[in-house]
Amino acid sequence: MNIIIVDGGSDDGTPEIAKNWADKFSVPLKVIVAPNKRMAHSRIIGAKNGKGEIIVFLDADDRVSPNFFVNLLSSFQDPNIGAAHVKVKHIKSDSYLGKAMIAWERRCPGGRWPYITVFRRSLLPALECVKDMNIGEDHDRHVRLKRFCEKHKLRIIQSNACVYRRPKESWRSIFKLGERSGRSIGAYVMCYPSAFKFILWAILNASLPLALLLVMTPLKYLSTAYFAVYLAVWILFLLKGRRDRWIFLSPLTQFIVGLGFMWG
Repeated sequence: MNIIIVDGGSDDGTPEIAKNWADKFSVPLKVIVAPNKRMAHSRIIGAKNGKGEIIVFLDADDRVSPNFFVNLLSSFQDPNIGAAHVKVKHIKSDSYLGKAMIAWERRCPGGRWPYITVFRRSLLPALECVKDMNIGEDHDRHVRLKRFCEKHKLRIIQSNACVYRRPKESWRSIFKLGERSGRSIGAYVMCYPSAFKFILWAILNASLPLALLLVMTPLKYLSTAYFAVYLAVWILFLLKGRRDRWIFLSPLTQFIVGLGFMWG
């Protein structure tokens, strides 16, 4: 086993702490300092310095199932398989906000994470020109890997490997989620113009208080039209998530995300 840490310019002494930890416990650890590199490029640098045939990209809040790697390896027995999707399950939450966030995330069909997170080392060339983004980097990676597989006649499968995720459970963490997205959305939209719909979605949710104020002004008809659109969109989402009663709190969580997005 090899542990590789790619430091993109942290100011908390991460490289020194990691090296001291490796020396203390005799762990085969390699620290690579890559200043001004964001998540996308840091992941690729780490992958290039690794030795494994199968590459898995996970986030800091992901937890894998006990047989995660066994299931992954069994999925890649066929040499014609180039990449795989993993299943995503959410850790049970006791918070009403956490329950609402889980209900929102369950919109993904079949519990499958929509982006490719597992692929063969031979697919790394597809990521050479990846955009250096903090948000949307998983979508950018997915598009490039999918195109590579289609070009080289490689299959993309659904693996039985499962990842567990804990939802955001506080007002602050949900707001921070939106704020982080707002700070990085520009680069994402420049790369994929269709992502502009995320900006419209955030504005739709965040401008609810403004619409309430407009009710008391001569622009009340504009406010009425806004509420009609707002309710129509949410009814569509609520019907899609009707199996989970907590989906009815999703407008609240998405309102908080929208405020954070506009702030960012």
